[in-house]
Amino acid sequence: MPAIQVSVIKNVFTQEQKQEMISKLTDTMIEIIGTDTPQVRGVTSCVIVEIEEGNWGIGGKGLTASNVHDLL
Repeated sequence: MPAIQVSVIKNVFTQEQKQEMISKLTDTMIEIIGTDTPQVRGVTSCVIVEIEEGNWGIGGKGLTASNVHDLL
């Protein structure tokens, strides 16, 4: 039973974008497994973990959603 975990900074992605991540990552895992049955899809989980702004650091600095949006 596959379990996918994705970490993102809170307030960067919309609920719709997170749902799309869950859907597409699940589809990708099913494609890799090579069997798309209700039994396999039903036990493939995907969790999005939202890290509070400032608690994810790169280069010694905590990132905020605003920092990420500036990069996009």
